[in-house]
Amino acid sequence: MNKATSSYNSTAAASLLTEIDKAYEHAQSVKGNKSVAESWRLLKTDIVAPFFEKWKTDGKLDKDFVKEAVATAKKSITAITNAEKAKKK
Repeated sequence: MNKATSSYNSTAAASLLTEIDKAYEHAQSVKGNKSVAESWRLLKTDIVAPFFEKWKTDGKLDKDFVKEAVATAKKSITAITNAEKAKKK
């Protein structure tokens, strides 16, 4: 996502979306992990995918917009990671 201040990079976008899909599929395969899987799905559909669509449409994004979007994605990933860690105990 930090690359979005440069020209749109479909390879980077696809790679990150694939990684999120893998995390979602893994979380979904774990018994009793429905809420964590849903969090991964929401990260993709509500935060990351719209960000990449805007990047693709606009060509380049403002550094402040990118910074805020990255912070939002990081907070979401941290919350998901913390939920997964708490569940394992």
